[in-house]
Amino acid sequence: MGHFSPVFVNQTILDITLPGTHDSLTSDLSEIFSNHANDIPEALAWLLHEFGSFVPTVGAFGRNQSKTQGLNITEQLDAGIRFIDFRIQYTNKPFRKTSDFYCLHFMQSKRRAIEYLQAVRWWLNAHPKEIVVIWVSKHGSQCADQEYAATVDERFAWWQSVESVFEGILLDRTVTPLNETTIGELQERSSRVVMFVADYENMTKSSPKAYDSCFVDNRLGGGDANNVNAALHESVAEFKGAKEHKVQDKAQNKFYLYSMASSATTKAIEYAALVHYLHDSSARKDCAAALNIPGVDQFCPVTLQSQSQMVNYYGQHALEIAHESGYEFPNAIYIDAVDKDGTIRTGTDVFGSVLDDDGNAPLHGATKYAYVATLLASNLRRVCNMTKTPKLETVNPSMHNDCEMLYSRIDSYRRAYPFSRWNDTSAGRRSDWPQL
Repeated sequence: MGHFSPVFVNQTILDITLPGTHDSLTSDLSEIFSNHANDIPEALAWLLHEFGSFVPTVGAFGRNQSKTQGLNITEQLDAGIRFIDFRIQYTNKPFRKTSDFYCLHFMQSKRRAIEYLQAVRWWLNAHPKEIVVIWVSKHGSQCADQEYAATVDERFAWWQSVESVFEGILLDRTVTPLNETTIGELQERSSRVVMFVADYENMTKSSPKAYDSCFVDNRLGGGDANNVNAALHESVAEFKGAKEHKVQDKAQNKFYLYSMASSATTKAIEYAALVHYLHDSSARKDCAAALNIPGVDQFCPVTLQSQSQMVNYYGQHALEIAHESGYEFPNAIYIDAVDKDGTIRTGTDVFGSVLDDDGNAPLHGATKYAYVATLLASNLRRVCNMTKTPKLETVNPSMHNDCEMLYSRIDSYRRAYPFSRWNDTSAGRRSDWPQL
């Protein structure tokens, strides 16, 4: 945001697009199942939480089915991420009575949730022009009961610690309405952290320093691993209508969010377990068939990151089509497997050196796409009234040089990490499918 201040100064947060991450804190998951974990019965969550560590490798397997990010929160901010999907649960360490809020995605984080927010504050102190939007929930629900397993007093005590961490830089919605306040005014008032909080009344006691996350217009559908064809078409349609949707949501002071993130189904986890533990070839074929990718009959993503990067491979096409067509994007997109330089991983390496059976690096193991630069290009073309060539049309002469300079920098990242497709059915990648 700081680099773009000269041209974004008269825009509001609800006019532009912020690059975001899905399950943003999963790079630091432990091998401890979260008590009250999402998507499984309460009794099973407790059993896995208390005794899962006694079963060899089960914690590591659980983490591999839960981890969507490889960069820590500071590295994500350095990479240009400005929307954080911050998921929490009130839990404890096994056999300990003292509980606190930890981040989670099925497994619980290694550190307390407040420590990751402290890292965000330290980063913001070092970048005084930057603005960050954070959505706090248990499992990505805006208005539903979050089942935090904490009393109202325990929830509010945690929120008070959040206000303390961000003292002096939290947006006060009663003084600074999000849809009426420009980015320049946010910077001048040092209102640089926007918090959307699920279970808003119980968690914050209706604090003016947060928005109820019911004001998040969260649209899903862009990350279906079992139907990437439909997900691609849905994403393109979403981006085609994004400009109008932003206007509608802004009028209601809503934050328009779109998911291009993947999640593991129960069946996918079953396949992964059979392939990982039993080397079951029939399970591998069934797993590949469930992906519904023509010609792919052996590829089974046995980790969530592997699945997410396959989804990114097809999802980048929607982002590129939107860029080439001059569409706008929602107020934020949240996505998996974000990497340095604002990229998303589309290749097969899952945050670590991955070699094939002959000890060689796969040809497209480290391939990435310029995610952040593509979203910023859309912002810049909108604000500067630029064509995709780019050629500056009618624009304030005082902004002309800034617009050209910033677009040139963005374009260099897009050229460094271009839209790229290839044929490798053994890794679930097709260059000629889906057709649009």
